[in-house]
Amino acid sequence: MKNKTIVFFVVVLIIMAVFFFFPKQTRKEEPPKEEPPQELFSSYYKEALSLLENMTLEEKIGQLFLVRFDENEIVLDLKEAPPSGYILFAKDLEKETKESLTTKLATYQQESSIPLIFATDEEGGIVTRVSRFSSFRSERFKSVREYYLEGGIPRLLEIEQEKEALLKELGINLNLAPVADISTNENDYIYNRTLGEDSEVVTEYICQIARYAYQNNYPITLKHFPGYGGNLDTHNGISVDQRTEEELQENSLPPFQAGIEEKVPLIMVSHNIISAYDSNNPASLSKEVHEKLREMGFTGLILTDDLAMEAIQDSLNGEKEAVKAFQAGNDLIMTSSYQTDKQDLKEAVENGTITESEIDETVKRVLAFKYQYQIITKRELNEQPS
Repeated sequence: MKNKTIVFFVVVLIIMAVFFFFPKQTRKEEPPKEEPPQELFSSYYKEALSLLENMTLEEKIGQLFLVRFDENEIVLDLKEAPPSGYILFAKDLEKETKESLTTKLATYQQESSIPLIFATDEEGGIVTRVSRFSSFRSERFKSVREYYLEGGIPRLLEIEQEKEALLKELGINLNLAPVADISTNENDYIYNRTLGEDSEVVTEYICQIARYAYQNNYPITLKHFPGYGGNLDTHNGISVDQRTEEELQENSLPPFQAGIEEKVPLIMVSHNIISAYDSNNPASLSKEVHEKLREMGFTGLILTDDLAMEAIQDSLNGEKEAVKAFQAGNDLIMTSSYQTDKQDLKEAVENGTITESEIDETVKRVLAFKYQYQIITKRELNEQPS
């Protein structure tokens, strides 16, 4: 009996040891699937698709372009197939007053079958299209660096509010700013257009500006992805960025990531050749660069810098600039050659290089952006002639 008792306790101890030291095998749980980010303008896709289904191919293609404003061409543009919008430069504003410009832009809006984006570069400092003229502001906006030294990011937010009010008053509904580039070297081409601080400070600046803009339904544009750094001026020719992917990730991309997380609606891509991503094409024409931007979670509109700049013209090798820009992944193509580029894209659809469904997908996003920022309203569309 005693031996049986001992055996019983030994068996119990073995069972307990197995239970405590060799846990049960359980089915390995799969990690939860990550939901794709909700697209920025998806709340207006229904309205956009309703408008899109009644548009001709020419009208759809027009919505892919931001065109350098030319008063001699705009009447023809609006009669045939209006572009998505126009970019106003200083030469277009120097003879205007607040009243005359507001009236002129409102007239063009009435003449366009689809309401227009009117954009400008009101960065401050050396890039001011509007405030340089006393008819619009008593003094031009100073550079972001000057305002930062005056009162830090709070001062920059005050100035952003004033820029917003001025542009909206005039009928300009998109600012091609702020500059998110990092530069602390006064000899860099881009330095005078930047905050002139390190990545951490610029990231906080972009975060605050993007948050303010989103809360006030005020469309802004971050530029120039993925950051100029110390590279050359692409207005004048090809510029090659030799930084490694790690250097870009650590120093140049954080401000753009911050803007994406604060729902910035547009990001402009530079014309620099970014060797770490694509050693053959300027960033604005590079599929790899655009894929990188989408991988960062950006679902808004990607636009090129002006395709007339020498860095693009010197790199085309006979290719059609607008076709290549669209294939790279741009939603908006900035051009000084609207009629030519529009025809090139139409021919690309007709010969099968690009499909009309690809055009539709991009135009849907552009139109939804216009709805979200009240560039298009149902009232305006109902007033258009049938």
